[in-house]
Amino acid sequence: MDVDSRGQGLAVVNLQGRLDAAAAPTFKHQIVEAISQGNVRLALHIAHVSFMDSTGLGAMVSALKAARKASGDISIIAPSAQVQKLLRLTAMDRVFKVLGSEEEALQVSGTGQLERLVAMARSCGWSQDSIHDSIVRKEDNETTPPKPANDSGREQKDAACQNKVSARPLSL
Repeated sequence: MDVDSRGQGLAVVNLQGRLDAAAAPTFKHQIVEAISQGNVRLALHIAHVSFMDSTGLGAMVSALKAARKASGDISIIAPSAQVQKLLRLTAMDRVFKVLGSEEEALQVSGTGQLERLVAMARSCGWSQDSIHDSIVRKEDNETTPPKPANDSGREQKDAACQNKVSARPLSL
């Protein structure tokens, strides 16, 4: 497995061979390591993965959960016929973005950033107006985040959530 970091949280991960019970633990460890290094948007280039079983698929789902927990995502590039069939049979082709080429993955990798930021802000209790104000402030290079809409005694959690949302880079 080769992790090619492309900057701004994006990395292309080149896989080959088998992703099965023998390879899955190493795969998961290396993906978690890549995410911990800031590569939260991963494109798994798996054209040369000749075989994947349920353990390999489970490792990919675990990797997806880890990436999403870090406000990232995982897409799959050019799966082999066997892997495409496995993804289709398990409906995982609806969970992962399946793309045809590395170029397509690089183009798609930036999309959804605003949607993820808005969803995160809503989960922190921000009002629609506060979210809008935050986006306008980011465009004007102002760094003071707005106050969350709910102020019901959860100041510590709200402050942590507020910092998490406002720390996300947003390029519009």
